[in-house]
Amino acid sequence: MKFFLYMAASLFLTTNLHAQETPLVWDESSVVEDWGRAIRKYRRDHNFGILFGQTTTHWKGSTDVVPRIDTETTASEITLQYSFHIPWTHGFGYSLGTSVSALLGDQGSDTIEMHYRASLPGLEIGLVWNANDRWRANLGVVYGWERVNGLKIAGQAGRMSLSEESISGKMSVDYFYKLTWAIRIEIEATRFPPNASASYDLEKSIFRTRIGLVKHLL
Repeated sequence: MKFFLYMAASLFLTTNLHAQETPLVWDESSVVEDWGRAIRKYRRDHNFGILFGQTTTHWKGSTDVVPRIDTETTASEITLQYSFHIPWTHGFGYSLGTSVSALLGDQGSDTIEMHYRASLPGLEIGLVWNANDRWRANLGVVYGWERVNGLKIAGQAGRMSLSEESISGKMSVDYFYKLTWAIRIEIEATRFPPNASASYDLEKSIFRTRIGLVKHLL
């Protein structure tokens, strides 16, 4: 009796081992469908971006010495971005993120000058649409801060440095040329509260255009 039980157990274990070693056969059409779904699912989490762009800042207001200020400055910009993407339904989802940028070489105005400007990390909330495996669109709102160092108004004595809160609306399009790498084209408009520049009755708004690379972590 023990002999027969031993033989039955051996046969059962041998059958299982062979079954585990049997290679799986995939249907080609199902692989393509699963691959597309997998790509969209993989893009749900961490995204990092580095972008380069140009900014145009419109300054408007007045001071005790300069009765009317209405001028523009332009600068180059480098931006680092992070966002966490969460799927919702039918290719749509939302994202939470932050970014930081430095503006280099403000020029173009005889009225306004400064040492440097930088956008400080804030909070970004966005709506995301994965159109297909290659294209993704992003629409977001950003609450943040900008640091202005060494602001100087022509004819005004001294310089000042300040941090201003800001609200931005932005839109971008990503083209994934590889599974985890995309080219991003982005535009952003930034508004600041009135009379933010301390003793100056000075307002500003910024329009940004950027292009760069986005890395998606699987």
